[in-house]
Amino acid sequence: MKRSLFYQFLFISFLAILLVFVELSSVLAADSLPNSSNDTSSTIITPAQSYHHIKNDNTLNAYISTHTWSKSYKNKLGITVAIHRATVQWTWDKGRIIRYNGMWQRNWTAPLFNYKSQKNSWNYRYTSNGETNQSVVFESSLPTPWGHIRGSKFTSRIRIAINGYGKSTAR
Repeated sequence: MKRSLFYQFLFISFLAILLVFVELSSVLAADSLPNSSNDTSSTIITPAQSYHHIKNDNTLNAYISTHTWSKSYKNKLGITVAIHRATVQWTWDKGRIIRYNGMWQRNWTAPLFNYKSQKNSWNYRYTSNGETNQSVVFESSLPTPWGHIRGSKFTSRIRIAINGYGKSTAR
C-alpha cells in the first residue's frame, strides 16, 4: 500500500515538473507576428537557405526561382522552440512572372511543441509581382495518460513579396 502511494506521488511530482517546464517554455508574445494582413511589423525574417535560380528548358529565357524564408521563436530561457520556414517558387522572365509554381512550408518544433493549422495562400498576383501569405499555428502541450494539457499557442506568418526579376523580400 505504501509503495503504491509512493509511486503515485512520484508520478504526480513528475507531471508537476513537466508542467513547470512547459510554462517556462512559453513563447514570448513579442516574437510572434500579428494575424492581420495589414501588418506593419519590423520583425526581421531571414533567408533560410541560398536562393535557387534554374533555367527552364520548356520556355526560352525563363527562369525558375525558389526562395525560402525563415522565422525562429525562442522561449524565455533562450532555447529555440519553433521554426517557421516558408518557401515560394515561380517562373519569371525579363520583369514578368510567367507562372506561380507553388508554395509550401517546412516547420520544426522542439519536444513538447507541435504545429497545426498550416495555411498557404496568395495575397495578390500580378504580371510583374506577387505576394504570398503563409501562416502556421504553434502550440505547446504536455502528454498525460488522460490527454494533453495545452500550454502556449501562437501564430506565425511570413509574407513573401516576389517580382519578375527573380527577387523576393519577406516580412
